[in-house]
Amino acid sequence: MRPATKRVIAALLSALVVGAGADAAATDAPASDQAASDQAASERRADAPASYRHLKARVYRSPGLGTIAVGAPDPKHVMVQNLDEATFTWSAPRLLFRGANRVTCGDISGRASAGGVALLLECDTPYYEDQAPASSVALVTQDLRTWSKRELPGEAYRPPAISPNGSYAAWLAGGSGDFVEWGASEGFLPLRRSSFNYDSGGETLVVTDDGTVTVLGPESPGEACVVGVHERTLSGEISSSQVEGVDPGCTEGSLENRGAFEVVGGGSERSARFVIRRADAGSPWLLSSRAPDTAPGLVAYEGSPHRAIHTSFSDVAGQPLVAYGSPDRRRVFTQRYDEDAQEWAPRELRYEHRFPGCTAESTFGQQRLRVHAISLHCYLVERADGDYPPYTDGYQAAPPRLARMLVSSDGTAWQVIDIAGRPLGTSADRSLLAVPAAQSTKIVSPDGIVGLHVRAPAPCGFVFPIAPDAVVRLHGGPKGWPRVLQRYDGDTWRTIQRVRLPREGTCTRVRAFDDFSPSTYLLTGGRRTIALKVVRKDGGWRVVRTSTF
Repeated sequence: MRPATKRVIAALLSALVVGAGADAAATDAPASDQAASDQAASERRADAPASYRHLKARVYRSPGLGTIAVGAPDPKHVMVQNLDEATFTWSAPRLLFRGANRVTCGDISGRASAGGVALLLECDTPYYEDQAPASSVALVTQDLRTWSKRELPGEAYRPPAISPNGSYAAWLAGGSGDFVEWGASEGFLPLRRSSFNYDSGGETLVVTDDGTVTVLGPESPGEACVVGVHERTLSGEISSSQVEGVDPGCTEGSLENRGAFEVVGGGSERSARFVIRRADAGSPWLLSSRAPDTAPGLVAYEGSPHRAIHTSFSDVAGQPLVAYGSPDRRRVFTQRYDEDAQEWAPRELRYEHRFPGCTAESTFGQQRLRVHAISLHCYLVERADGDYPPYTDGYQAAPPRLARMLVSSDGTAWQVIDIAGRPLGTSADRSLLAVPAAQSTKIVSPDGIVGLHVRAPAPCGFVFPIAPDAVVRLHGGPKGWPRVLQRYDGDTWRTIQRVRLPREGTCTRVRAFDDFSPSTYLLTGGRRTIALKVVRKDGGWRVVRTSTF
């Protein structure tokens, strides 16, 4: 696999683990309710760490020791701060690393336990994002003040590992399955080799308090693809085994550690994510949570897109995963995943068209909403030849057949809304979705679905959600450009801003780009195109121009 591909996979899984809390506040065992409460209180009350232009500060919490933030103002300098948990204030940034000569750094990853923090600075001479770094730096601390440091041999770009009590840390470096280990008594040891020898770039490693390092990764000892487990003790004894019941994918598969006793795989999509665990350092690794897309009960809709809507997934954080699809492009079904039972509930019919002419896709792509929203592109008129080519180009203005949105705030209760091609609106935090119907607007939020008898009738008008039951709109007449931002007060519209838009010509089209937060609206008239978004400013709401689209 090419280094660039390896690094993309690594970046995706690092993002996954950060989102799960393992990179931002990693521990080797589940935090107690009290510890979780203390951490949440600290995060709510503490000032934000320093803001850096080059690499945003990453926060690592070591229970019992404290919290640090690590970031980079430029490619040659990495800074660290300590959080005073009595006053909830951050110390002034101090220099943690400075690249010598041509060395520059482009990413930071780390792991924390109750015994300290281990970091990897991805560096090279110079660093390029599409190349595996060959001058990366390992750092480790047991007191969050003093650090041990070493440049790693060969390529190194995978997150490190640290033992539960902080007495050992390890970094993948060099060739496949090779690693550098640090011990509190031994310091940095020479490059060591495990029995892992599969060139996927998707391996990870964990380390225990006795210095035993385990490398886990996708491998193919025969025709099957398995998770290989390759252990090396501090004294050099080597053993290997496999995890039963999981295919990690030997072409693009990748694993990521969440401490000494848990590893996650499957990529950034929850539908493909699996977890393997062991009870303690001497126990075998076992599949703990299967990938939902392999779980029993899931109905797989397959075949030609002209015949079926393939099984896809709608993922909302904090809610059960939802699968949807259609066997005939006429009936659309959903299913909910039971995380505890690790199986799918029976499918339920959510929409039935008059003829087999629908296409469905989850809305908003990588910018996940906090509600479920599935676009139904359904032909409105039957065709004599019975052929309904699937519509998949979501970047163009909605054609007449794009007429419905399937929405839910909880994955259980669903509504089908006729949207007739009007632009949607999403709030900055992705928790609010405004779905315009012909004579009203529905606001979908985690609190439920609220209907308001409001709309933006102008050719370039749009409605934007500002609360679960409140909206603003850009308004204008049938000619010219819309020039008024209004807020709905429950009975009437109240003007809150006169928007500076062209006085000549007529705006004829508005599109919403929902890959951004909040939605970016692209208004077009003649040869003129203007991008707008609605923002919170000076205690109120304003329309501003933006170059982001």
